[in-house]
Amino acid sequence: MLRLNMAVPVTQRTDPKFSNEGLIQAAVLGLTDPAYNTTTSLQSIPNMDGFPNGRRLEDDVTRIELQAVSGVVLAAIGLWYDDGSGVTPNLLNVLTYNAGVTSNDASFKSSFPYVASPWAGTHICDCDNISTKSANKNERTIGDVPITKAPEANLGLASPEMNLAAYPNPSEGSSTIKYSVDAPSQVKVAIYDLQGKLIKVLADKKHDAGVYTIQWSNKSMASGTYIITASKNGMEKQMIKVVKN
Repeated sequence: MLRLNMAVPVTQRTDPKFSNEGLIQAAVLGLTDPAYNTTTSLQSIPNMDGFPNGRRLEDDVTRIELQAVSGVVLAAIGLWYDDGSGVTPNLLNVLTYNAGVTSNDASFKSSFPYVASPWAGTHICDCDNISTKSANKNERTIGDVPITKAPEANLGLASPEMNLAAYPNPSEGSSTIKYSVDAPSQVKVAIYDLQGKLIKVLADKKHDAGVYTIQWSNKSMASGTYIITASKNGMEKQMIKVVKN
């Protein structure tokens, strides 16, 4: 979606010259590969569709930007680098720079949106730079800092205790309040104005786990913004704003 020049053909992922370095690699091929350095047809160079001309999921954006800031783009168009012309030692250091992350830790999906699902907030990274230095299998260290690993049974993406929504929002006379409860509990759903004044209690009773809906007739209410809160066993779990037109 960020591609600037749609005349540039897509570099197939199976192409042996495909690289996650985007235009940086295209510049290298354009300077060093006889298949491309004898022609002015720049768009035919593999990876010309890469960042920043486009955002392919595989592109190492951080590395490309750091290399560009370090001057490789200027060198690619023939300007001298800071220690001379040609592929100098300083330029070579920048061209071979590696940000340390060369691939994703989760595979891409085969269908839209293609990117892997994000890790849960309780996910423990099994990174190479985390070494086991403790007899406790749940304790690791990064440097000299101990990191306690969460119990395996607690890993994963847990469902929220409550989930509150209102539609349509804004509304003109009536709004449907939808909320879910993860376990049997005392649930209270109430409406307040922006000054904190209680307007109406929509529900205040024992609920089994499940999804519930309530109709809120607000036709007689003044236009403005109201707050709907959802509490579970006396503790507020979620709050949303609703607008009455």
